[in-house]
Amino acid sequence: MTRPSTRHRMEALRSDDPVPGGGMPGETEGGAVQSRQFPASRKRRALSAGVLGLVGCLLLAGCVVSPPVQEMSNARQAISAARAAGAMRFAPTRLMAAQRWLENARYALEIREYGYAERAARTARQRALAALHAALRRERALAARYHSGKNASGDDPAAPR
Repeated sequence: MTRPSTRHRMEALRSDDPVPGGGMPGETEGGAVQSRQFPASRKRRALSAGVLGLVGCLLLAGCVVSPPVQEMSNARQAISAARAAGAMRFAPTRLMAAQRWLENARYALEIREYGYAERAARTARQRALAALHAALRRERALAARYHSGKNASGDDPAAPR
């Protein structure tokens, strides 16, 4: 007996017409439902796809599993150094931007978004270092202006007499 082609089998399964013998597709003559038989290659493909999916999930889960403690610490130290250098006076917008990024990183840690927390902490550190350098440049410029205004006797010409 020849086996029907795949297309004919699929059409028979899709049709709502009763099968010869009076039942619905998949029913035996006694009314019991037959289970669909899949070829072994389909089962192997499904199994290999499942295994690959599981391995992929495990690899993704293992990428970032620990909080970025070092990056957070670096950002906090950079902000402290910028404050100590006078960034609140000479570069307040840059310092406040660094503080906002650090707050974003803290929030990301709370919700366990470690990848974003790491990026935000690095950005906070960069912004704090920019504030630090801006404050130091401004302070040096003020010091140079102050020192260039003194006369030969060492008196400050702008000081009240």
